[in-house]
Amino acid sequence: MHSSSGAPVPTDTASTVLASSSGSAAIGFLVLLGIYFLPTIVALARKVKHQGSVAVINIFLGWSIIGWVVALAMACRTNT
Repeated sequence: MHSSSGAPVPTDTASTVLASSSGSAAIGFLVLLGIYFLPTIVALARKVKHQGSVAVINIFLGWSIIGWVVALAMACRTNT
């Protein structure tokens, strides 16, 4: 962009960078949220017997890696 005198007009790159980084942050947050709730999503998709148990363990203990793995194992086990 140029002014009437022909000199370039500085653009506001900070707002452009902020807008693109906040969009990336939102997408990243949604991806991490999907990974965090993966055991619950798997349990719902597979229609396992104890979906509620998987969801509770995932929500309250998923922050510890062990709780997340236990919830995923419960979601992946057979429905017998």
